[in-house]
Amino acid sequence: MILDFHTHAVRPDPNMPAEYRAFLSTRRGEGLDEFLESYSHPENFLALLDEAGVDYAVVLAETAFITSAVIPNDHIQKFTAASKGRLIPFCTFNPYMVLNPAKGLEVAIQEQGFRGLKLYPTYEYFYPNQPMLYPLYAKAQELGIPVMAHTGSSVFAGSRLKYGDPLFWDDVAVDFPDLTIILNHIGGLMRTGPYGNRDEEVLATWRSGIAAVGACPNVIIKLGGIGMPRYGFDWHTRDQPIGSEELAESMAPFMNHCIEQFGPSRSMFESNFPVDKVAYSYNVMYNAFKRLSQGYSAVERAAMFHDTAARVYRIDV
Repeated sequence: MILDFHTHAVRPDPNMPAEYRAFLSTRRGEGLDEFLESYSHPENFLALLDEAGVDYAVVLAETAFITSAVIPNDHIQKFTAASKGRLIPFCTFNPYMVLNPAKGLEVAIQEQGFRGLKLYPTYEYFYPNQPMLYPLYAKAQELGIPVMAHTGSSVFAGSRLKYGDPLFWDDVAVDFPDLTIILNHIGGLMRTGPYGNRDEEVLATWRSGIAAVGACPNVIIKLGGIGMPRYGFDWHTRDQPIGSEELAESMAPFMNHCIEQFGPSRSMFESNFPVDKVAYSYNVMYNAFKRLSQGYSAVERAAMFHDTAARVYRIDV
């Protein structure tokens, strides 16, 4: 059984930031408007999962007005409602736009069916360890739900990378020892622009950061997001799309380091759909995950594909 731990809903939006629209327009296959219209319908989203053999998926709300998408909580609630439990909703609260995020979270979890919280520091311009967020973390800890965090860099114009350092979450993990924190996209990595052609330095810093955060027992890491161009691969520029064998070989050093530091019981594969679709197809990606995990035991693979998320998200699937 496979549970995709990280997907984004899409919908036609005339106010979508121009840079984000341009980025999504680079994807392979159908045109952007066709794509947005198609996958704004949950039945088409579920068909995508079926084609790849994925049983369940977490779908994230987002209110990043400056950088990317506005997919509010009520849209996610409606989008996932008819899926018979296959689409698992996560809510979000921009701390600058919501008067009482902790109260909003309580209502979302207890009355609206959401299963966790997603925060976007680099898109909404806050440090994860700012005191204004502590009542929100306290409420999440009280409710027993995980907090998912966008960490590292971002491909989208307007992002502020200073807010994305995974080490800021070390304070939160220590101050809230019973709160489960989920770091996205192998903690975030930048191998382009000023960080291009500097792998010896950049990767050493990334590895040490992953090791430091991995020492916190209440932090989980997601294995994915590597298809974004900022990770330094050329896959999105190729005339011939990458296949799963080469993709698995390229991903393995990054994924395996994370698994070594966190262990399979605190690691889980993610698609980052639709963002990573600029580099490879949904099917190719999951086949690559299966290939690169072949050296792990059946129990360890089950943890990374399903069991870790089922435990963290408190879902009986």
